[in-house]
Amino acid sequence: MYRNISIMLFVLFAVVLGVPASQEEGSTSSSWECRQALSGGANIYCEIFGHSFFRVLHPENGELECDGPTKKVKLPVFVWPPGTSMSSCTPQLKNTLQAFTQEMKNIKESLKKIGCDIA
Repeated sequence: MYRNISIMLFVLFAVVLGVPASQEEGSTSSSWECRQALSGGANIYCEIFGHSFFRVLHPENGELECDGPTKKVKLPVFVWPPGTSMSSCTPQLKNTLQAFTQEMKNIKESLKKIGCDIA
C-alpha cells in the first residue's frame, strides 16, 4: 500500500513538473524558428566581415559572434532593434530575419557575379 502511494506521488510530482516544461516548449519552438530564420543570413554577414561562420547571437545587444568570442559584428538596427528578444519571437521579427537572410543571399550572389567570393 505504501509503495503504491509513493509511486502515485512520484507520478503526480513528475506531471506537475512536466506541465510548465511543456508550456515552455512552445516558446522554444518559436525561438528556434527565429534562429533558423537568422542563421543563413548571419553566416553570410560574418563572412562579409572576414570571418568564417556565425556561431551565436547575443540578443541583449544584437551582436553576432563569428568564429570565436573575440570576433563579433553588430546586426543593423533595422534587423535587431534595441530591446529585441529571441524568447519572444513574433511573426514580425521572424519575417524581418527571413528578409535579412534573403538580402544577404542576394548580396552574396551579386558579389559572386563580379568575381568576389566571400566564402
